[in-house]
Amino acid sequence: MKRILLGLILIFVLGNVSGAFIGARFQEERHDKRDKVDNLKVNLLDLLERKLSLTPDQISAIEPLIGEACREIRQVYQRGADDIEQIVRQYHDRIALKLTPVQDVIFKELEAERQRENEGIDQLDLELDLGQP
Repeated sequence: MKRILLGLILIFVLGNVSGAFIGARFQEERHDKRDKVDNLKVNLLDLLERKLSLTPDQISAIEPLIGEACREIRQVYQRGADDIEQIVRQYHDRIALKLTPVQDVIFKELEAERQRENEGIDQLDLELDLGQP
């Protein structure tokens, strides 16, 4: 019985460690991608202006197009992030069925913490989106 309990504890701990690692990596990638999209507009417009010697009228006409493309890229990225979140929740539900009541309480606390972290990032994304023309 002790071996089974130790095995379950080990599995639970390893699951938490791997989940934390994967979650941290996912969050880091979200930040990196968001930063790249936010900088894309400035960088692309700067590149086109320098390489094509754009006139002020051309810059005025092209800048909104690049902004629109960046908004679409953000939307595609958000849909992907939403799909990932759905998969994570499905597997959390399946994992929860395998846990003891004590483990389930801790698991739910971990999930609540992960969701709070994601809400903070989503709020930051929303603020950045609203700040973009």
